Amino acid sequence: MTNVFEFPKSKIVREVPIDIEEVEKAKEKGKQNYADGMTEEISTFILAELENFGVDTTAKEFTKDFIFLNDVVKCLIYRNMGLEHNLQNFIDEHIQIVELVDGKPANANDDTIG
Repeated sequence: MTNVFEFPKSKIVREVPIDIEEVEKAKEKGKQNYADGMTEEISTFILAELENFGVDTTAKEFTKDFIFLNDVVKCLIYRNMGLEHNLQNFIDEHIQIVELVDGKPANANDDTIG
């Protein structure tokens, strides 16, 4: 006779199959949370600096402008991290980058500049 007892099979934990889709969703949510945290920290710093420079941060117009600024900062961070933000299409459609050479557009003959 031996002193070995068989472990109850009902107590054995079986591996659960990994749901790749759920893992990807969790990664995206983690990236978004990180981006939102960065945005909050940067916006808090900007607000404090504006107050240090004597900007009236209590005005209604300031609040509206600052909310927009906060969204632009968030858009910048989201795009950098490969996340989508609703301002990205607006920026892509309305902002044009023009290379300057000696203070003049590099493609002076280009019809899109001017």
